[in-house]
Amino acid sequence: MSINNSLNINGSSPLIPAWGGTGVSNGTNTLTIGATSYINQDVRMTATPLFSGVMTGAINDYNDNNVIAINGVSSAVNYIEISNNSTGNAPYIKSLGSDTNIGLSFSTQGTGVMAFATTAATDQYLFYSGTAGQHTTYFSFPSTGAQRTVTFPDASGTLLMTGQAINTVPSIAFSTTSGVIGTTTNDDAASGSVGEYIYSEVFGSPVSLTTNTVTDLTSITLSAGDWDVCGNVYFSPVNSTVVESVAAWVSSTSATMPNGVAISRQDYGTPGSTSAVGVPMGLPIATRRYSLATSTIIYISGISVFTISTMSIIGFISARRVR
Repeated sequence: MSINNSLNINGSSPLIPAWGGTGVSNGTNTLTIGATSYINQDVRMTATPLFSGVMTGAINDYNDNNVIAINGVSSAVNYIEISNNSTGNAPYIKSLGSDTNIGLSFSTQGTGVMAFATTAATDQYLFYSGTAGQHTTYFSFPSTGAQRTVTFPDASGTLLMTGQAINTVPSIAFSTTSGVIGTTTNDDAASGSVGEYIYSEVFGSPVSLTTNTVTDLTSITLSAGDWDVCGNVYFSPVNSTVVESVAAWVSSTSATMPNGVAISRQDYGTPGSTSAVGVPMGLPIATRRYSLATSTIIYISGISVFTISTMSIIGFISARRVR
């Protein structure tokens, strides 16, 4: 038997569809549709409940091809609810049942991919989380015609977001051959970033020395962090100056000589004797680490013991933020 137009079933007594028979019959409370019967138009049930009973097999399209397959599990207690919704609210699919916590699984056949589509330009995918779904997380993707692939490693870890403090991530492991990629042009690391470079030099206007008196050549100010500091001091006497010794260093204290291991020094023969006359000398300052909790001035300083005439110094100090 075929029904080619609408079948409207109205009444105060709900109809309960059930499989069986070879045609369509309308009893007091039962609509029986046989296995060989077809309904080609709308079936509208205006009484409640709208549909109840047992359904097995599949829901087919008008070409008799499967659209939805229905599978049952013996003694099942969990199921899904599919609902439409009012204006401004999206329809939904939801897990229900007698278990306290019920997940919802989606799977593809074979190597088929899971595809989700939207025409939204930004904030395309939204996830609710929290005990009452109170936390919202949007995933926003470009609205272009390009194709991109994001590959996750086979490892557990935490994603680091732009602007997120690095100390919120337990650790970051780099390849032994290709770690952090360096810059490929002549730019500078931003202030506060690893690689930041601070520099000061004195060349055009030498700083005059007084014999056996510590003098600052120049200085730099370093913000809190871990720094490597180095420099160079060039001692320039006039031709008649008799030089006994020169020394230079970097220090966080102005015009103060540190302990001996932190000093670059050159002595000319026996102190008090005529050692060198008018001989210039450049002293490189070995790299020193400064781990700073607050902004600090670092000085590069020098001293020379000399007689007869004058001595001046030029040079530079530089620092690189290492972390």
